[in-house]
Amino acid sequence: MAKYSQFKGRALLTLQTLFMVTIIFYPFAKNLNNLLAILGGFVFVLAFCIFSFAKKGLDSAFYPLPEPKNGAPLIISGIYSIVRHPMYVSFLIGGFGICMLKQNVILLLLLLGLFLILTAKYKYEDALLINKWERAVEYQQSTPALFPIFKKK
Repeated sequence: MAKYSQFKGRALLTLQTLFMVTIIFYPFAKNLNNLLAILGGFVFVLAFCIFSFAKKGLDSAFYPLPEPKNGAPLIISGIYSIVRHPMYVSFLIGGFGICMLKQNVILLLLLLGLFLILTAKYKYEDALLINKWERAVEYQQSTPALFPIFKKK
């Protein structure tokens, strides 16, 4: 793997981490709507469940960088048969839950930034997967990247 691709993967992971940490530690708004805060908590728990299923599905293939882990197989079963990047989905849903919980409009802008970073990261990761596994092309054509509602017909 070229040094450039390793740099790109690390840069995307660093940006992702910075945005996620900022979202988590950003202050609460004043005068919170309690119902919205409770719903946000449930949405965050849902995101944690999605992350747990995704992590379990990867098992020993888990690797935080977008580059495929050496010796790991292409995972296309379980939750990965529904969406290609369920961990990224969990980060976005969790971020939305935090937005609901903290009710600070700045967090929506940060969440949009996280979405753009994760989009760049999954596109980069998908290109690397195609270079490593021929069947990744068919998998990417038949399985939506993030949200099953946008599945190609």
